[in-house]
Amino acid sequence: MNTRFNVNLSTARGKSDFDLSPLLALYGATANSTLFHGRVDTDNYAFTLTSNPVPFLDAKVFYTYYNTSNKSDSHPHRRLFQSLIQ
Repeated sequence: MNTRFNVNLSTARGKSDFDLSPLLALYGATANSTLFHGRVDTDNYAFTLTSNPVPFLDAKVFYTYYNTSNKSDSHPHRRLFQSLIQ
């Protein structure tokens, strides 16, 4: 019998800070807060079980988990910027 178990675990965090004041000045808008703090967390887990109990039979079982969480600031002028871009 030939059996293997494979595990792949990963986690990542992306961060970004941006000053919105040049964009607000360009379009003549104002805001109480001009700093935007962006953060996205990602988790990924993958498990694989492979077995070959006899030469004519192969079996594989997979499990994958993927999760992304956006923890960025919610800026009050989001609608303003979306309308200016379109």
